[in-house]
Amino acid sequence: MSRPEKIRNWENRKLKCNGGLFCFLLSVFCFQFFSCSALAHGPFDNSSMLIVRDDTLELSVTMGMDGSRQFLANAGLSETAATTALTVRGPSSTSPLSVDLASKFFEVSANGKTLVARSVSVMTDGLEANFTITYPRPASGGLGLRALYFNGIEAMQPGSFMAMDENRNGLGAAKLTRSSPSVEIKLPASATAPATPVGPASAEPSSPATNTSVVSMTNLPTSFSFVTSIRIPALLLIPALLLVVVVLWMLMRKRG
Repeated sequence: MSRPEKIRNWENRKLKCNGGLFCFLLSVFCFQFFSCSALAHGPFDNSSMLIVRDDTLELSVTMGMDGSRQFLANAGLSETAATTALTVRGPSSTSPLSVDLASKFFEVSANGKTLVARSVSVMTDGLEANFTITYPRPASGGLGLRALYFNGIEAMQPGSFMAMDENRNGLGAAKLTRSSPSVEIKLPASATAPATPVGPASAEPSSPATNTSVVSMTNLPTSFSFVTSIRIPALLLIPALLLVVVVLWMLMRKRG
């Protein structure tokens, strides 16, 4: 075989190798794109996070859009009101909702008394909605939460629950389901917490409130902050991966 033929054969093998590598990287990108999308935006997926601050409790509930629409309809909102509530308003733009909706998401109690919510708001990106409910914080003791958003929505999937303080120290986690919707956590002592407004005494539950799936957690990583915002870093991987693929492809073409 002459030298020019050897060079051509080498160049052909090199192009095939570069093409195969590019296809592999493109496949990885597509997998990441579709898996992130499917994981983050299931229509009836849900998750909840409780952040215990010095003087307030901030409970965030994230739902897919179909689940959010059905939840608001079950809560008594008209189709027009639900559509307005779930309108995309821009990054980090929230819309206030009636505080009466708080009791439709969770029943939150401390020392046998139901806590009265201070505010309810919603933020959406068109793929999922994040509802934030704030409560006055009890000074210390046990806190019981019972998820009520499963009621009347047969397609609603089991959801994760996490609790942490504002320094991201884990207070507990659980898997909430229709058959096991309750969880209890122990609040750390707070000298600044004011007296807690409460509603009527909670009815005695027919079964223990403690969720058997609860696990203790400490020093949660920052990626766990705010369940709905987990999607934002995940989705930022998509353009980053695409940029890497394009740069590698250009380098391979240049060398070829």
